[in-house]
Amino acid sequence: MNIQTSLGVFRRYLMWLRYDGSRFSEMATGPNGFGIVDTFHRCLERCLPEASTSDIKIAPSSRTDSGVHAFRCPILTHIPVGKDGGLDDTPERKAEWMSRMNVLMNCVEPGGIELVDFHSVHPGFSPRRHVAYRRYVYRIVTPKSEEVYLRKPSAEIISDRRYVWILPQHFDPEKAANACRMFIGVHNMASFFKYRPRDFQSDPYPKTERFIHHVSLTPGEGYMLTSPDHNYYNITVISRSFIREQIRRMISVIAAHACGRLTERDIRWLLDHPNPNNFFAFRGLKAAPPNGLFLTDVVYDPKSFTDPRHKYCHAWDSQGLEEEGDEGNR
Repeated sequence: MNIQTSLGVFRRYLMWLRYDGSRFSEMATGPNGFGIVDTFHRCLERCLPEASTSDIKIAPSSRTDSGVHAFRCPILTHIPVGKDGGLDDTPERKAEWMSRMNVLMNCVEPGGIELVDFHSVHPGFSPRRHVAYRRYVYRIVTPKSEEVYLRKPSAEIISDRRYVWILPQHFDPEKAANACRMFIGVHNMASFFKYRPRDFQSDPYPKTERFIHHVSLTPGEGYMLTSPDHNYYNITVISRSFIREQIRRMISVIAAHACGRLTERDIRWLLDHPNPNNFFAFRGLKAAPPNGLFLTDVVYDPKSFTDPRHKYCHAWDSQGLEEEGDEGNR
């Protein structure tokens, strides 16, 4: 799956990252250069010394909020093929290169990013448009009594503080499960969309209708250690795509209902009257904190890796590309 260009021979790889969002200022490329994508890009350059830094291109599939974590986040990379061949030509070469990358990334930011897998993909593969669905999990912990809630946190809760939302003891899991079911199906999610006033000047108003395949509440456990004095819950949300802050605002509404602050009628009103301003019609309502949210997987049809039905061009394809995919599906 090599790509012959006037700049040389390249290959595209889909690289799967696990990262701890609490250790970085942001996920996407930003002005300060300390985000997850920037850090990964700099480590790629360091582990590919024979390649010019301008030749290495990357494109993440998902852009998570600052502080959100990931177990499997795919990033498409465009990398020159060196004299030793492709990075995954043999299992031994792949394992050796992954090991070098992970050692380097752990030195740069200990425990911050791990490369869990990678593989070659077709030049026409798109990490965004070929997605079948994305799965997120939001972690919540509640004390089993008011006494536990009022006392100082235990070692188990301290170890979990960057990876969970701690709620009061009157969180009702049955009401939370009922609220989860209200979101399943096709909805206009504008009331759960972070649309800033300045966006009216720069961005067209996006389409906010989404098909939500699955929302459920299940028992969970501690991320590092599990406290016997607390209840743990996971809220799983599955859809092909999401709008800005959608999941965190959904979780906030579910938690508010479970704690008795919102009714099912209030949730239905938000869904039936889609407008970004309506989220703030309820006093004190704000997006759930990012630290409890995990991108657990991004799923593709395996055929799209090697022979995608629709082939897309990328922004960097105009830079010396001689053989490219179908331009009719940009």
